[in-house]
Amino acid sequence: MQMTNHANKRKQQRCISNTTIEIIKQYGRELPASNGCKRIFFGNKEYNNLIFDIKKTLHYLEKARGASLIVNNDKVVTLYELP
Repeated sequence: MQMTNHANKRKQQRCISNTTIEIIKQYGRELPASNGCKRIFFGNKEYNNLIFDIKKTLHYLEKARGASLIVNNDKVVTLYELP
């Protein structure tokens, strides 16, 4: 997504990083704005949903740490976890 000169100036003035912009674009909620534009809003609801998803992902990462799959010809033969 390209940014206008005006948007780049505001980004710099407000110290908004590219990472923050990507989070808003990816996880924000689209709302109508004036002149046929759309507003992408990242509010409390979007924040809480993302935090929930991150915590769930962290839980599964912990479960996956130290685990192994034994695979043969694209089939999982067995799997195990190390203590």
